[in-house]
Amino acid sequence: MPLFMLVYEQPSRVRVLTPELLLCNSFLLSAKMRFLARNLLLRPHLLCNSISSSAVATTRSEGPASTARPTRITSDDLAQINILIPRLCESNNFREAIRVFVTSLLLNPPLDSLPLPFLIQRLSSDPQTAPPFALLTALHRTGPYCHYALPRATRLLVAAYLKDRRHREATKVFDWTLRRGLRGVPDAETYRVLIRGMAMGGKMMETVRVLRWMVNAGLSVEAELRDVVVDSLLREARVREASEMGEALRRLADGDDEVQSVVKFIDQMLRDSDWRE
Repeated sequence: MPLFMLVYEQPSRVRVLTPELLLCNSFLLSAKMRFLARNLLLRPHLLCNSISSSAVATTRSEGPASTARPTRITSDDLAQINILIPRLCESNNFREAIRVFVTSLLLNPPLDSLPLPFLIQRLSSDPQTAPPFALLTALHRTGPYCHYALPRATRLLVAAYLKDRRHREATKVFDWTLRRGLRGVPDAETYRVLIRGMAMGGKMMETVRVLRWMVNAGLSVEAELRDVVVDSLLREARVREASEMGEALRRLADGDDEVQSVVKFIDQMLRDSDWRE
């Protein structure tokens, strides 16, 4: 029967970790997964094979510069991963759950087939921000094999924090992505979620600041999102700012103004207005 196995080389032997073994021995899980995380890019022997009397087949890396993807994951492996990660989260083994999730991505599964929403929900429920940022950092550092999960992970994490009215944490996630300079992160939908959430929470300075970065990224600010920003400014009795912002965004949408002109206008608004939140 196919099992999800974490396989890596040591000088004289090959180790195989199954979900049953991992769940029965949390110390083994932590130690082995740390070893795997350190060596994953150099020795990506993450395989999904049937257990039989024959030797376990492994796929050797072509070296640190190799971009070849490992064998695709099977439905049975996905089923076991979707059992293992929630169990690890329920026992508050967030670090191990993150390692299993990131390692699973190396087999190029459809992102919808992995329990990312559940993982994000559990990580964001922690009072500390260390677990969620550990996931983002792992996705960022593991290499291009895992980068495709970053936009959705970022969006889900921002939405989870905003739902719990943890605006400061949502802002930290946004700032983290800006500092990394990741292409396509945050994506347009993340900007929309963040702007709506900040506006509904009365965080107008952050709303305008995020809008500024969205415009600077060359992303379209559709009429619905423009109305959200303008209406939020009006609720704060910022009539002048609402009128000027609405006009600037309309000119941008109609192609009558350059992106950098609107960015400079928003920068000036952020400097001149009295933002007290």
